Amino acid sequence: NVCKKEMESKYKFEEGKFTEGPNGRINYALSFPNIEKAAYKGPLVICFHGLLSSISSFKQLETECLKSGLAVLRIDMPGHGLSSWNYFGKLTTDDFIKQVDTVLINLGLEKLLLYLVGISMGGLMTLCYAGAHPEKVLKVASLCPACFCRPLSGIQSFVLKNFPGVFRFFENSLPLYLLKSRDNILEDYYDPEKINQEIVNLRYLRHRYYGRQLRSTFGRVVTGFDFWENEQALKVFMDKYISLRGITGVCFFLGLYDDMVPADLLIPKLKKMMPKTRAIIYQNCKHQLLEEGHNIVGDIVKYFNSNSESEYSKIGLAVESIIIQDEIQQK
Repeated sequence: NVCKKEMESKYKFEEGKFTEGPNGRINYALSFPNIEKAAYKGPLVICFHGLLSSISSFKQLETECLKSGLAVLRIDMPGHGLSSWNYFGKLTTDDFIKQVDTVLINLGLEKLLLYLVGISMGGLMTLCYAGAHPEKVLKVASLCPACFCRPLSGIQSFVLKNFPGVFRFFENSLPLYLLKSRDNILEDYYDPEKINQEIVNLRYLRHRYYGRQLRSTFGRVVTGFDFWENEQALKVFMDKYISLRGITGVCFFLGLYDDMVPADLLIPKLKKMMPKTRAIIYQNCKHQLLEEGHNIVGDIVKYFNSNSESEYSKIGLAVESIIIQDEIQQK
């Protein structure tokens, strides 16, 4: 019991405050930059974490946003962190949109204009949320959005499409979290030797401590989201949001050697649908952009603080100018 309590105190998901929503308890953290809540007029930065992650993903970004005068709202999505979770049914982008809307309404923040930032699954959610509420969103910082992920094997794709309940059953029933090792986690990084071991240990022990929750949530999300051929998300984002806000309304942040959302799959889609938008490509970086992307937090804040098309045009590269060589994906 002593060991368990010690582990819990060190590796427990970050606890903020709680409110209630359609999917049960919602864990969130809300911070303002040396100003009373009632006096703050916006915009409000909303952070969308990645699959199986939590509100702590954007703790460093929160600190820098506060320094630049931006309030920040970090929310644990359904099944994630200290928000409610269960074993049953799928989770969809609509569930996640409702989670955010519920928190905004419950906290009396629904009238504020928004900046969105998200990574991986959260990067996809920034596109979906902006497409659903284009009138409320001013800027979108989308980090490696998971809409064109590395293709599944034939059998994986078949089971997910035809037998989603079976997939969730195996995720819920088998202790697959016990197979997660520190070596598995290190494979997520371009240069593992440069990664702080505390980060690796944190991820490893959370997989052990919250194993059943994480596997259940994984099954529910993977059977409810389209992470592989989600051109529809880009189309809605383009038609509903970009048509209103223009190209300065979004900036993409991508890892050159990302093997989860490969650049050679995503960039051609972006070129086709929104070629004039800007993207920052991080060298020596895979999918864990917030941990490996050099100065990425500063780059996100700089984008949020850009006030003109001229300033926007100096950020990264125009998507239409990006050339991804085949050998890059062989790293």
